[in-house]
Amino acid sequence: MKNMYLTVVLGILVLTGCNSNEYGGPDTPGAKAEIWGSISSPQTRYHGSMWGQGECIGVSVTGGDTGSTNILYQCSGENEQLFTAVGDHNDIYIKGNGKVSLTAYHPYTGINGTAGGLVTVDTKSENQTATNQLNIDWLFAEATTTQSNPLINFQFTHQLSQLSLIFKNKDESKPENVSYTLKGFITKGFFNTSNGTTSLGTESEDVSVLVNDNTSTTSTLILLPQEVVQTTIEVVADGFFYEKTIDNITLESNRRHLYTVTLGGEGENPSITITESGITDWQPGNGENINSTTDAPETDTAFDSSYWNNSGETQDIKSQSTEK
Repeated sequence: MKNMYLTVVLGILVLTGCNSNEYGGPDTPGAKAEIWGSISSPQTRYHGSMWGQGECIGVSVTGGDTGSTNILYQCSGENEQLFTAVGDHNDIYIKGNGKVSLTAYHPYTGINGTAGGLVTVDTKSENQTATNQLNIDWLFAEATTTQSNPLINFQFTHQLSQLSLIFKNKDESKPENVSYTLKGFITKGFFNTSNGTTSLGTESEDVSVLVNDNTSTTSTLILLPQEVVQTTIEVVADGFFYEKTIDNITLESNRRHLYTVTLGGEGENPSITITESGITDWQPGNGENINSTTDAPETDTAFDSSYWNNSGETQDIKSQSTEK
């Protein structure tokens, strides 16, 4: 009877000593992590800075065991930022008395308990639609927490670069039937889910885009960070073909590079002008200010360009425009 009484008392003590946020494992007790996540600054994602319900991130404790590696967390829809672990008994618990470091990335890949490792990234033309860009807009964040305060607010940043082109006619009218091709960019590479770094493949590929079927004159690309020694942009608009060679482009992670592409029209000498038009959404990045004038179709004319950082450096770039 005494043994039975002692067992009941011990059971009650264990139950009263635990709550929903405590870990009752055989080793060091822990507190359940509460995961929140915001993305850089307002309007930093291609689709805004807020998470959509159901979007998933992978969360890991740095140097943790498999029970806290690449754990799938999903946006709950509460305040559009709270994440909850998917499945039963998958929550991360913060253990120990010191600070604990964690990492998170998006979009999620792999399985619970196994590090995501290197993930292949492909920014080819087919992945430059609004829907598919969600799958190549890789985000990464780091945070520290303690068992006494297990609330974690990840501040995600974009690990790829964004390039936006705004097309317009010289007379401020909207060009029609606009398409373009960028040459010389490396479109395949890798994203490291453990530290958020990217790396490049070895082969370049053209990126060709139809500018949203004439409903918009802005085209936004998500590309791997890289330095391009030389690229060519080819534009077709209103039945005219334009071509321009551009030297020394640097795309940085978490940076948006914004350009306005101004096109001449029929009735005058066709021309193309590419100018800086400001930095929006993603964090500011370097770019180029390029002016071009073509005297007539099939005629090359040199023009100056300067970097967005106002370094004063210029370069000669050839432009060619012909009626298609």
